[in-house]
Amino acid sequence: MTTDPPTAGEHIRVGGRSSTGRAFGVTLATSGATILLGLVSGVLTARFLGADGRGVVAAVSTWTLTLTWASNLSFADGMIFLQSRGADRRRALGTTLVIAPVLGAVGIGIAQILVPIGFSAQSEETRMIARVFLCAVPVVLTTEAMWAMLMARHRFVFLGAVRIAQPAMYVLILIALLGADRFSPVTVLTAQVVSYAVALTVALVGLVSEGISWPDRRLAGRAVGYGLRMQGVTLGALRLDSVALPAFVTATQIGYYSIAVNVSSMVVALFGSVAMVIFPVTASADGPAGRRVLERGLRVNFLGGGVAVLGLAVVAPWLIPFVYGAEFAAAVPPLWLMLPGMVLFSASNALMAALQGLGTPGRASLAHLGGALVLLTGLVLTVPVHGILAAALMSTLGYTVVFLLSYRLVSRRSGLSLRATLSPAEMRQDARWLRERIHRLRERG
Repeated sequence: MTTDPPTAGEHIRVGGRSSTGRAFGVTLATSGATILLGLVSGVLTARFLGADGRGVVAAVSTWTLTLTWASNLSFADGMIFLQSRGADRRRALGTTLVIAPVLGAVGIGIAQILVPIGFSAQSEETRMIARVFLCAVPVVLTTEAMWAMLMARHRFVFLGAVRIAQPAMYVLILIALLGADRFSPVTVLTAQVVSYAVALTVALVGLVSEGISWPDRRLAGRAVGYGLRMQGVTLGALRLDSVALPAFVTATQIGYYSIAVNVSSMVVALFGSVAMVIFPVTASADGPAGRRVLERGLRVNFLGGGVAVLGLAVVAPWLIPFVYGAEFAAAVPPLWLMLPGMVLFSASNALMAALQGLGTPGRASLAHLGGALVLLTGLVLTVPVHGILAAALMSTLGYTVVFLLSYRLVSRRSGLSLRATLSPAEMRQDARWLRERIHRLRERG
């Protein structure tokens, strides 16, 4: 007979500086590791596939992740919220293992309908590759649903290990493909699917060991209901600029843009990941304690993200050609245009996580819907004429709108003050905290 895992309050002392500091530290360290692994895989695909092959992989991968998020209906987020509010975790796991593959199958159907439109500017071979590999949506969706189960249980260390396992396996398979002289867009995409399957297996082993129960239809309905109110968040979180490009520009242009997206997204992958802590912790501790966690998350985003963006902007003209190859120097101008938006997008993730944790996902949706409307309108009007530069500029404009709207909504709900949160004294304190964390990680390394 299994026992219930610790409740949120037992597992992590919510709102305390030491507990949230550890959670943030583990999450940031994990994100740093996944960024490095992503950099390795990005360099390999750019160097050995070229801009055209890289564009094919980027287009299919982006669509796979996009359809995963869309067909998920934010069901996993609903499960996080319900478990943080006391739902039985064994039953939640059983329910998720049934619902996630079903939602993924719906995603496959949507993919087959949309490929002719979304990939209209691509070759027939690329469209066929997209049709085949978009069938991996259920695998990716179920993997990320299991990560959500770990988030709900505040198992941030194990979650970090699982998150690292996926890109690590991907890199290992890519290296093996190079050794076997079998490096192509098809084999690279296959490696991605296999890496997600490995991460799914690891997560399942850790979760099932705590116990699993029969699915609960009522619990599933409540999770879906919560998720449906979050569809604006899902829409706003998608890289709509990258999703739209295969319908307007060549695979080579997509290859350049994908490098700009990958480099700039390092900011979000590293600092925006603190939302993974803010959501479940805020759901467990409403009021001042939850607000303190959000404030620290915002400071981490603006302090760390701002420094990272300035550094990337300065070194990009020589770093990108050196790392990815001279062919990808064309990625630098769109990178410059999208970097400011990445800091605001990263900070918006923290604000969205707070709104979700407060049980108001509908408000989070409003902010993202506003940004998505601005972004989509801009993309349709400008990308056919100005290409990837217009897409980059529109992404920054859209993320700026999302941040402004989400901040307004959070401040009304919780009394958050951005001026107080980003005061010099608080920023200096968290700067010291970041330095201490980095120093400890170096010592352990």
